[in-house]
Amino acid sequence: MAGTSLGGRSSRILRNPLLWVVGIAFMVVLVKGMLFLAFPPGWLSPVELKVEVRLEKDARTSLHGRKDDVFLQIYQNTGEGMSEEESRRIPVVASGSYEWTKIVLPSRNWEEIRFDGPSQPGLFSIRAVRLLSDQKTLEWRGEELREVLIPTVQLTEIGPDGDGGLIFRSSGGDPQFDFLINPPEPSVFGGDQFFRLLLPLGATFCALVLFGWGSIFMIRVWLEMRQEGGGLAGFLGVWVGVGLFLFVVTYLSLGAQAEKKPVPQHMAGHNLYFHLTESFLHGRLDLLEEPSRPLLELENPFDPVANETLRLHDASFFHNRYYVYFGPAPVVTLYIPWRVVTGTDLPDRWADACFLSWAFFFLFFTFLRVRSLLPTKPSGGSILVGLLTIGLTTGALFLMARSVVYEVALSSALMWMAAAVFLTFEGLRKGRSAFLLFFAGLALGFAMGSRHSFVLVSLVFVASVFLFLVLRRGYWVEGLRKILALSIPAAAIGLLLLVHNYSRFGDPLEFGHNFQIGVVDPNTVDFLEPENLAYNLTINLFQPPAIYSPFPWIHLRGQELLEWVSRPSSYIRVEGGVGLLVANPYLVLLPFLCPVAFWRCSDRRALWLFAVVAVAAAINFLIIALFSYSAPRYAVDYVPWMVLLFALCWSARGKDDPVGWGRRILGWLLIPTLAWSIYVHFGLALQRIL
Repeated sequence: MAGTSLGGRSSRILRNPLLWVVGIAFMVVLVKGMLFLAFPPGWLSPVELKVEVRLEKDARTSLHGRKDDVFLQIYQNTGEGMSEEESRRIPVVASGSYEWTKIVLPSRNWEEIRFDGPSQPGLFSIRAVRLLSDQKTLEWRGEELREVLIPTVQLTEIGPDGDGGLIFRSSGGDPQFDFLINPPEPSVFGGDQFFRLLLPLGATFCALVLFGWGSIFMIRVWLEMRQEGGGLAGFLGVWVGVGLFLFVVTYLSLGAQAEKKPVPQHMAGHNLYFHLTESFLHGRLDLLEEPSRPLLELENPFDPVANETLRLHDASFFHNRYYVYFGPAPVVTLYIPWRVVTGTDLPDRWADACFLSWAFFFLFFTFLRVRSLLPTKPSGGSILVGLLTIGLTTGALFLMARSVVYEVALSSALMWMAAAVFLTFEGLRKGRSAFLLFFAGLALGFAMGSRHSFVLVSLVFVASVFLFLVLRRGYWVEGLRKILALSIPAAAIGLLLLVHNYSRFGDPLEFGHNFQIGVVDPNTVDFLEPENLAYNLTINLFQPPAIYSPFPWIHLRGQELLEWVSRPSSYIRVEGGVGLLVANPYLVLLPFLCPVAFWRCSDRRALWLFAVVAVAAAINFLIIALFSYSAPRYAVDYVPWMVLLFALCWSARGKDDPVGWGRRILGWLLIPTLAWSIYVHFGLALQRIL
């Protein structure tokens, strides 16, 4: 009997998908760790390249030109050719005097290195090249440079410059040196190397477990809904599955076209998530790129006019170092694991496609699960409305059309918050494992770690779950276990964010926004102001698009915005926008549909979800309405939740609902308003690409 019991227990353990995911993730991390020790990547045992270079002040044709016009770039051939996406750019300042610039090489082992000079045609001088590793330092100066720097393409050596350097002339847009140096031997055993291994391998393990278990759980939910009485039985589930596939293909297609050239945004030296990935891999919180000497010498380095050609745009500048104020969650959950597993950099467009595809799945599965609890019988029409609205009118298409760090932060927050809502809804079912709430708590923490504005939403979210469990009689033990499972991981990640802030800025509540170095001096504005409310409400609710040729005929208005309300004097900038009631006009039905949906629904979990989604949308909308900066991408913080709420309320309608003529007429307007909304969202996305 004991043997039978032990065998049955072992069989149950082997059938546990979470254990399989954990085992596979552990093996992947173990193998990668051994490979890193055998063949150290650049971040495990760094090699730093420093170049002493001089560019004349007139090297830039315009004060407002981008610093990309004058840069040095390193390509490493590690056996697979020289990849543009895997190169590194070194920012250079045209100050007229010699400046040391440096970069950490992405790989320790190379077959050859190409060293590109400034792409702006003209003269520049190099006085020294220094290679620093953990073992030794190599340096070449003056005439010695001819041993390692061989001009090959669009470069001519002019001769000595009188200051110990050599003068070169760039004659085209792609000047090239052959950099003839041998890679130094690495050091892979030591405290620094162990610390550098700990974070990336740990982050990779957690990411593989989260995404692996999440995939299995979503498949199990899908199969459950496909069973008889599950809401997607028969042919209905087939065409819904086809629809899900087509929407993901649409997201990926937009992502593939988001950048016309196959060069990720970080190649221009502005991608902050790329910089943050490099920093974390090297065991640092500040960025590897250091502020230039002219920036440090400015009387006010935050002056947007004085620092325009010197700054790392939108980084946080504090105590002569650069930091990133965008949430680190996308880097920890996706960018670092991608680098560990593949050894390559993850372009933002594919990070955005991943996050938005998962967000779409979580939102739509939430719609399907709640829909099954509503009193009216599920119909193909209501599911189609949910599929179209959630898939095409949440703002995801617009985000995919230009995937940079800003869009990645938004899409990451949306995905993790959608995962928290879905997993919590599933975990609140009686008899469900508290593990669902544990994973929901992790997702909630990562949502806060993606967009700091979600901290308030997360607090309200946890409080709502607590009230739900308290009001459910007779389940105190189960309720306590579940609220602890939800709140502990969320609180742990929140605590890590506070420690992260304190370690960088000496203040646990400072995320870095007050030290942003960009288009405005942060010392001259308050980012959240009540006086912004009226103006932002006008823009975010009523701003129409511009209609003119060429295709797709619909365009964002730039500064030609509504002037119904005057812009506050301290307002920073408006990037353009389309009002919510213009882009999603079908949402005007919500005030008429919500009372009916609440009245007809008797399931407590469904009512909880109605309430928490509505509150999340309201909080995020209010935060953005108070913000001193307006951009159409911010709508992704609140529009998806309004769309989900609309889809649920619409599907709760019954044929015998006592509606008046006004509400019936609005119902008849659903088709044209939804068609217009799809056109607006698709058109604005295409307009960005084309």
